[in-house]
Amino acid sequence: MISNSLRLSFILTLCFFSFQASALFEGSVKCSYDTAISVRAGVTSPIFHQDKFKHCAISCIVANECGALSSTVLGIGKEVYDLIGPGRSEIADVVANFFGIKFQVIGLAKDRDTCESSCIEVFPSLMPKSIL
Repeated sequence: MISNSLRLSFILTLCFFSFQASALFEGSVKCSYDTAISVRAGVTSPIFHQDKFKHCAISCIVANECGALSSTVLGIGKEVYDLIGPGRSEIADVVANFFGIKFQVIGLAKDRDTCESSCIEVFPSLMPKSIL
């Protein structure tokens, strides 16, 4: 079992490197944020309410639109915000983000539909029974 202090150290280390990278890719990070907000607001899929699926799919879609690095920065930044703000930060959210980014990087997911279908493969138990 990983201690909370080790988790915090991991998140802060990733965040440090991500924010260093974001200084170099400021326009891409803005693209990522804008894309994530528009995708999240326009989602109508009944399975999109599932948290880990949502992290995976949005990270994948953002990586397609804005690049993998800026999607990574956005995902880690969101978890840091949750850590110090009103949300609930989870390492599993970061892992789900990386799955989505990986699908884009390896060429498995090239658009919104393939991002969603790839993420469903990773998180099938999270699908509501009405979808199955």
